[in-house]
Amino acid sequence: MKNFFVEANERILKKINDKQSDGIQLLDYLSNMDEEIESIINLYCVPQQTIVIQNLGFIHRVWGEALKLMQSYFSLGEELNKAFEITENGKPIDKKTYALYMIQAKTMLTYREILCLLENGYVDGAMAHFRSIYELFIVSHFIYSESEAVAERFIHAVKEQAYKYHGDSQYEWAKKSTDSELVSMGILIKKVYESGMWKCSLGNMSKTKFMEPYNIACKLVHPSPSGIIGRISTKGSFHGTAIKPSNFGLQNPAILSTIYTFEAQRMFWGHLSSPLFQLGFSTMEKVKELIIRELQKGEEKIGADNV
Repeated sequence: MKNFFVEANERILKKINDKQSDGIQLLDYLSNMDEEIESIINLYCVPQQTIVIQNLGFIHRVWGEALKLMQSYFSLGEELNKAFEITENGKPIDKKTYALYMIQAKTMLTYREILCLLENGYVDGAMAHFRSIYELFIVSHFIYSESEAVAERFIHAVKEQAYKYHGDSQYEWAKKSTDSELVSMGILIKKVYESGMWKCSLGNMSKTKFMEPYNIACKLVHPSPSGIIGRISTKGSFHGTAIKPSNFGLQNPAILSTIYTFEAQRMFWGHLSSPLFQLGFSTMEKVKELIIRELQKGEEKIGADNV
């Protein structure tokens, strides 16, 4: 069975070849991509929206369309990964490409886990889980900006960490690329922030603003007053909200997870030159924008009150 990104790529190439005989230029390919992206979304994402999502209840009335699009985003990511495996099977792959591939795959799985929590009204759990996506975003940017040797150390660290349980030992692979004797996630965040490579897509911001989503997620992970009493889903109130699922604030982890998953993936798919992967990733970018738009609509519906 063919992969629909591979098929779309073939249609674009055929369309260009039918019109000209002097070879295919990247600009010709890009100018024909939009029609195929719309076709993929209409043929794939729209049917996906007919799937009944279980256990949504009241959440579905406000956030259903956004959650279905998030599922479509994950499924498109799966399909794009399959396209990579189909077209690159048997070809040599360098260490950096392999590391970035595995990071983006882990990010997509974490995104799906967050979607499961959101579908069932566990907003704070989803926001806490977002911490993993943010850290994967940081590690992907760090490895992308460093040498092949850093990626090789990252891969080889799997065996080295098998018998280590100290928290900071998981970042020893990055030690030679920092000025710190003991490398932590905080050090990697600092390095990535100072690199500024994220600004082209996330915009300019202070370090405090850059770390704000991560700090919120950390508070929900740890037994802090903010993570226990000031949870997103409780709205600062104790009445009837301590345990039950809630859809209040759902847009926060949903939007952040979608944006930072996309940014972590960008380091891999942007690392590749094939027009096929540009087609697939551009499709995912369009769906990302649709997700954010639907979440903003949901935010408007819910207003200041829980539904």
